[in-house]
Amino acid sequence: MSYLWYTLLGAIVSMTVALIASFLTNPTDPASLDPVLLSPVIRRFLPKKEVKKQDVNMALLSGYKVKKDKTQAFFF
Repeated sequence: MSYLWYTLLGAIVSMTVALIASFLTNPTDPASLDPVLLSPVIRRFLPKKEVKKQDVNMALLSGYKVKKDKTQAFFF
């Protein structure tokens, strides 16, 4: 066999072993994958996760101190 066929043979063997292992194990739910661990090209094909919006007190984030009546704020 020519040395030029080694690459094709290696690719076919690798894909065959990977397919057999995939069929023997349980499939992974794409929604449970962390998109940061995947290539940006693949991320667009993952299902979008629903992000819950949280009520954030902006005074706590911006460094303002809110008075008790919550009508005036001053920077500390």
